[in-house]
Amino acid sequence: MKKIFLLKGMMCTACAANIANTVSKIHGVESLNVDFIRNEMTVEMNKDLSKEIIKAVKKAGYEAVPYLEDYEKRKEDGLIKLLISSFLLLVLMYFSMGMMIKLPYPNYLINHPLILSIIELLLTLPILIMHFSYITGGIKHLFKFNPDMNSLVTIGVLSSIILGIISTFQLIMNGNDGSLTLYFDSASMIITFVSIGKFIEGRSKDKTKTSIEELEKLEPKEGNVLVQGEFIKKNISDIPLGSIIEVKPGEIIPLDGIIIKGKSNVDEASITGESIPQEKGLNDTVISSTMNGDGYLEIRTTSTDSTSTIRRIIELVDEASSSKAKVSKLVDKISRLFTPLVIGIALITFLINGLYTNEWMDAINQGITVLVVSCPCALGLATPIAILVGSTIAAKNGLIINSISSIENLSNIKNIVFDKTGTITNGNLEVTSSYFWNDEENVYDAILSLEEMSSHPLSKALKNYALKNHGKRREVSNFISEEGFGVKGDISGNTYYIGSYKYLINHLNIDNDLNSKITQYINDGYTTVFIFSDRLIGMFLLKDNIREESKEAVQILKKKGYNIYLLTGDNEKVASNIGSLLMIDHIFANVRPIDKKNMIDSIKKKGRTLMVGDGINDAIALEEADVGMSVITATDIAKTTADIILTHDGIFDVINAIRLSKRVMTTIVINLIWAFLYNLFAIIIATGIFNQYGLEINPMIASIMMSISSVFVVLNSLTIQSFKPIKYQPKEENTNE
Repeated sequence: MKKIFLLKGMMCTACAANIANTVSKIHGVESLNVDFIRNEMTVEMNKDLSKEIIKAVKKAGYEAVPYLEDYEKRKEDGLIKLLISSFLLLVLMYFSMGMMIKLPYPNYLINHPLILSIIELLLTLPILIMHFSYITGGIKHLFKFNPDMNSLVTIGVLSSIILGIISTFQLIMNGNDGSLTLYFDSASMIITFVSIGKFIEGRSKDKTKTSIEELEKLEPKEGNVLVQGEFIKKNISDIPLGSIIEVKPGEIIPLDGIIIKGKSNVDEASITGESIPQEKGLNDTVISSTMNGDGYLEIRTTSTDSTSTIRRIIELVDEASSSKAKVSKLVDKISRLFTPLVIGIALITFLINGLYTNEWMDAINQGITVLVVSCPCALGLATPIAILVGSTIAAKNGLIINSISSIENLSNIKNIVFDKTGTITNGNLEVTSSYFWNDEENVYDAILSLEEMSSHPLSKALKNYALKNHGKRREVSNFISEEGFGVKGDISGNTYYIGSYKYLINHLNIDNDLNSKITQYINDGYTTVFIFSDRLIGMFLLKDNIREESKEAVQILKKKGYNIYLLTGDNEKVASNIGSLLMIDHIFANVRPIDKKNMIDSIKKKGRTLMVGDGINDAIALEEADVGMSVITATDIAKTTADIILTHDGIFDVINAIRLSKRVMTTIVINLIWAFLYNLFAIIIATGIFNQYGLEINPMIASIMMSISSVFVVLNSLTIQSFKPIKYQPKEENTNE
């Protein structure tokens, strides 16, 4: 039997390996897979071993929850705990620092430090209890000689709590008289800010599951299958390869296949991302999950449920999600050495001072000083505070960051891949030019009246054009929509036709000069539509226009040294025209969604890669790229798959996202360098080596040094707030007076 468990407490890929190693030792477990990105563990077992697995995972310092439990409620509970602990921390900081920063402060507490210490302890305890899993996990990892970030948190919190309690007892012994040195605020600060960072990371991981669920919603569940001369509705999992299925107008095509009867326009936007429906007829191929137009089709299936195009896309997205590079944080790497090293130095300091002076209480004080001065407040705050500030600034400037790891990856990208339709271009066809030979006066009335009765995607562009030119609605009779060609109808006694080039030449003879001109327009990337009766009346050229800011954005990115790629399902001529206008050197045309994974893989070999897209057809590429980015007009699937969403319509904020990621990562690096250098010099002084030269510190001074280190990290992270995005400024057209 197979069961899925949701995991809590994983901080890095080493945690995933620890869990896998622990659970694999349970007798009866046949196979398992721990997915760090999705926080899930799938276990194959010969009987229900849920209790044993949960117990083993807990013993290892983590938590496993059966998938069917109300995990959403658990996440809400985690948020509530985080809000409560943040509030308590603010109150605690008032009592611990309010007097120093000249806030209104009760004189009674100044004169009664014991009462103040008890208040601070009572405020600290609920915070510790709510996030006690960090402490238990850290202790277990320390005893297993496998320290991680939990271990650093544990060292910092417990050192501060112990010293705070010792200070409280000193006050009791001295009769509420003496200098006050408390450390409770340090303990609360460490655990609260680490919790904030982990909460943000956990929410970002959830988006992977959501994107796959959105994809699965597109997968058809049933199809009409020919059985003994009659079409019967069946589950697609029960439809064999080579079956005959029917697809009525407006229905979703359930499986890949070849048309054996009928013709229609098929909207393939859900798969290819291209906005223009494709004309389909006898022997043409169709793709699962695409939308049939107004025609009736009979299809011989060339795939089953498990091999259909949409199923392959779902599997590739899942695979790309699981195999996405898992960046090991610098803190996790260093902590494996740092934590045991600090403990060892503290013990050695204690022993040497005790043996040398025979003052064992002083030796204990010296050892604790080492622990306090090396307390990883700054180390623990270095990344989450910068990430938190960066994410907030991003949201204020139209950048929604779904994946925290994308900030690091984005700062190091070398290649940027743009999808064409809906990303570089607007994604909506517009009439850019028109040519008339006859009856221009009535042509807009005919267009508006006929196209208003059509559901074809081109109808919207033609209707808008007719309305813009003051077209009026007329009564239409004998309206017919001819799938794959166009529409026709009678208006005021005249029969009008509106449709494709094929529709035109099926009814009228076109001279060679006009035929050559039309062919040139098609080759130049235009979609051509004609209106005619017994003679040619007019021709309209439609195009999906390039976004206004795309050219400037691409040129700025090129000047910054990025390699720019254009990826599209369109033909080479259209792709080449767009690439030429934007001066993009690397162009890939006729690319199907299932091929995009390989395309991104090949580009990634040249450096870290950013993919910018907007549709389901980009889902695989968005997942496979080091960073996936989508525009606000994207489909829900593209937005849930993407690491970053641009809420402003357009791609100019790609530049701002990269700039902000570099700013955040630079801040984190400075924070970490400061934290490590501080610990290096502070520990050396704390050991007492320089006591004979008058350079001596005690736990109180160590606490001040530790606080200064933390304040520096916080203030440095807050400088990210000075980030100013650059704005696209449309160029005003020159006018002659």
